[in-house]
Amino acid sequence: MTEAINGYHKLIPLADNSQVSINIAPVIPAHISATANLVAALSSTEEGELILGRKLTALFADSKEWSNNTFGEGRHPNGPLKHLAKEVEETLAMPYDRMEYADMFLLLLDAWRNAGNPIEDLITVAQDKLNINKQRTWGPLDADGISMHRKD
Repeated sequence: MTEAINGYHKLIPLADNSQVSINIAPVIPAHISATANLVAALSSTEEGELILGRKLTALFADSKEWSNNTFGEGRHPNGPLKHLAKEVEETLAMPYDRMEYADMFLLLLDAWRNAGNPIEDLITVAQDKLNINKQRTWGPLDADGISMHRKD
């Protein structure tokens, strides 16, 4: 078992069921050590969530600035939503093209913002909707792979 404690340590089990920690940092090249530290930070749930939150907030701000500079401020959300509908069609034709998903995500963020919603609410509202969907009864998949919830 290995863990990082102010560097790199390997825990060696002893016969009496105790463990001794040995510092193995001197044998790890610096570039590997730096990469491993980053991976460890990202894999930490709390730190990873903070990084993801910061990235989403930065993306929201950057896309807002670009969109406002390119298309003008105070637009109605229907513009980005209609564009999103066109991007959905493109993505259906190329379902493994990651850039098409990115297009849809950016347009969703633009529509969300133009509807007056702060980025902080997006994940909360999505989780609320997921919780509603979990309580619904869903029909079987149709030929297109679509399942609709049943009206109660």
